[in-house]
Amino acid sequence: TRSTIVECEEPRAIAWDVKAGPLPVARWRYEIEPDGYAACCGAIERMDLRGDLPRIGAPTLVVSGAEDPASAPEHQQLIAEAIPGARLELVADAAHLASVQQPHIVTGLILEHLGAA
Repeated sequence: TRSTIVECEEPRAIAWDVKAGPLPVARWRYEIEPDGYAACCGAIERMDLRGDLPRIGAPTLVVSGAEDPASAPEHQQLIAEAIPGARLELVADAAHLASVQQPHIVTGLILEHLGAA
């Protein structure tokens, strides 16, 4: 069922705020179609763009939640190292949805990056 698929992923994708408990984005689980979600997960699983990363010439900011088990910071580090001149920023107290969990921090990082570009 719809909720079964998403609830399996929810602890990874929709993190808990350390101080406030579950984030309000948990309501999204009711808006996800199971077949579409499963197809998306399969496509991501089969996608390997590592060979393309060194060809990126634009200034690049890689942002990752420091507590993201789905896209672990170690993986983000590998991405940043493969892109010439890329910068990695780990956002504390955030997991897979860092822009939702720490919007002011992520927005500041993006604005700083765009100002420097």
